[in-house]
Amino acid sequence: MSRALEELVGTAAAISAGAIITLDEHSDDVPEALQVVPDLIRFIAETLCARGAPSEDDLVRLDRYLTRLTRRYGTMHGVIDAISVGRRRHALISTECATAWSQCMAVSSSAVEMTMKRHTTLQHAVQKWLGTHVAFSDGAKAYQTWLDGELEGFDDQGESRPMEPRLRRVAPLNVPSIPIHDGSSKSTRSEPAPPRVQPAIVPMVEPKSASSIRPALRRHGNEDVEFLWRTVFEDKRPLEAPGERQLSDKQLLAIERLRASQEPFERAVASCAARDFGLADSFLPHLDGRVDSELLAMLRGHRYDLEGRFDEALEQFQSASPDDDDPAAQRALAIALLRARKGSTRARFGDSIRLLRAMYENLPEESLDGARGAALLGFALMHAPIGDRTDNVDQSVICFERALEVLTRTEHGPWWAETNHYLAVALLEVRGEKRNHAVERAVECLEDALKVWTRDSDPGHWAAVQTSLGMALERRPAGERADNLMRAIEAFSAALAVRTRESHAVAWARLQSHLADAWMQFPSGDLRQNIERAIAGYAAAAEVWARESRRADWASVKHRLGVAWATVPTGDDAERQRNLREAVTCLTSALEVRTRAAMPLEWGLTQHQLGVTLLHGAQKGDAAPVKQAIACLKAALVVRTRDRQPVLWARTMAALGEALAWMATGAPDKFLSKAIEAHRQALAVLTEQTHPVEYQPIAGRLESLLQASADAPVPGLRDD
Repeated sequence: MSRALEELVGTAAAISAGAIITLDEHSDDVPEALQVVPDLIRFIAETLCARGAPSEDDLVRLDRYLTRLTRRYGTMHGVIDAISVGRRRHALISTECATAWSQCMAVSSSAVEMTMKRHTTLQHAVQKWLGTHVAFSDGAKAYQTWLDGELEGFDDQGESRPMEPRLRRVAPLNVPSIPIHDGSSKSTRSEPAPPRVQPAIVPMVEPKSASSIRPALRRHGNEDVEFLWRTVFEDKRPLEAPGERQLSDKQLLAIERLRASQEPFERAVASCAARDFGLADSFLPHLDGRVDSELLAMLRGHRYDLEGRFDEALEQFQSASPDDDDPAAQRALAIALLRARKGSTRARFGDSIRLLRAMYENLPEESLDGARGAALLGFALMHAPIGDRTDNVDQSVICFERALEVLTRTEHGPWWAETNHYLAVALLEVRGEKRNHAVERAVECLEDALKVWTRDSDPGHWAAVQTSLGMALERRPAGERADNLMRAIEAFSAALAVRTRESHAVAWARLQSHLADAWMQFPSGDLRQNIERAIAGYAAAAEVWARESRRADWASVKHRLGVAWATVPTGDDAERQRNLREAVTCLTSALEVRTRAAMPLEWGLTQHQLGVTLLHGAQKGDAAPVKQAIACLKAALVVRTRDRQPVLWARTMAALGEALAWMATGAPDKFLSKAIEAHRQALAVLTEQTHPVEYQPIAGRLESLLQASADAPVPGLRDD
């Protein structure tokens, strides 16, 4: 079965645009080598469908949708990746199911079975399908043989035969005629493309020395190639999904003119820019030796980048070896290093940061290339798994601020908005004395970004900024607390209108958690209703984390769910006990993931909360929960030491003192002195000057314990 699983996943991932085109051309007589393709597409549609029992009409719709996307992205692997990360959405498709397929397709063949075991629904569906398609292996081998076979329309030397008949039948891009202005007079044109200045195919050139790729490109003299190269290929922003940017009317017209060209290079550029990867791949292999090798490597890199195949893009950009005086190509390489998945993440980020830092230091501060390089360096530092985190954050803030000295809303709208968003995210990590000012500045930056990104124009970025704005407002020290939290709730709710559970399950779960956090802190209105809203949000998030096998996120939200259940206000003692039992269940579940070995700080936090919750649920005459609470609190103190976390240590000591005081009601000789000592140690840190709110109840409790010791003296008690 292991071999069959590997074969099925590999064949499904390799379904290509060429296979789809060939099937369309032979719809009445499907070639034997391609008979497996329609069956696999139908199976993928069945497993992706969000409905438990899809109708035949549903599956036909999904078949057509997947087929169209395969023509666009080049392979089914590219299609599944685009759906799994939310670049493509369909009402009938489950993002979670697409993620399962994507993860199985992304690993090596030997790891397919292990990866699929994490997605039991897909695993069962695959096993069932293989059981009913006993001849699948023969079909898969025939399809692989077809893939490796001769290319129709080209000879064995890679030379194209006159106007390849298959490519001639591919419909051109359907672009409506719009006015074009030539600078002197206005006219509406729909005639064929203007004559080319020079052919795109040039003789082989000597290896580059001091020249950059961009001058080599300009030797072709085609303004449409130049325009698309500059505005589609080189204008990369790290958080933007490369294949999702909408093409402008001007770009579409340039693509249409290049597609009418007789030169394969120009048609390859047009196909890449239009994300018609199947068509692009029919040209690119035959340009070797006929186009500047570095230029061709850059084109291939941009083609892979637009499809989201970042490891292949990186390989091409590295083979091009862009010169220092070609900042656009340098940026493409730097971003590919950040986006790639293979190899050491630390090494890739280190290489990218060194490359961007050199650009930062060498390019003029007032230049657009310098500003873009500074913004990318800030982004790389913010996400770097290397170096000191505090230093990285501080340096990234400097980089973003420098970039914004050049970037403007009117001339560089998307770059300006994205840099404001990056800067805000960095500012939210600033600590110490500058924190309050940083949070206020972050709110300003996010509000600026929303002036460019609206829900209608760019819903994805708009939702991301709304999420960050909610987090900033939740932490904002200035203004009324209730007003800030209400604005945060509104921002999270707005983002949820775009990040739905069906289309963005992971983002939806995070937003539910953020929204629940805000309701837990909201100081106005009905307190019980606020906490019940928080419970609903945490519970919804926990369902997603469980299905997505994100154990750390699941444990975090289960901890917070436990805290919420423990704080539900009620005057009914029976209801209170039920809520506390629910809280204990949630916290105990969290400790299944939050172990001391794997997550010591989180383990200590949950042990503390579990101890406090057990203590609150203790009833007269039943010491068992209190003994368990004492064990939890002592466990928390193993990692919450006075040296490393003095405030947290003091809070746990105060809770331990309270538990010991409860036990002292029945055995003062054994527990009273320990309870008094624990309260005293807590007050050594939580002083009246530094923590007045926490000091008062602990000091009051200590006073009552000392009074009890005076009424019934305890041997060995220090009366100081």
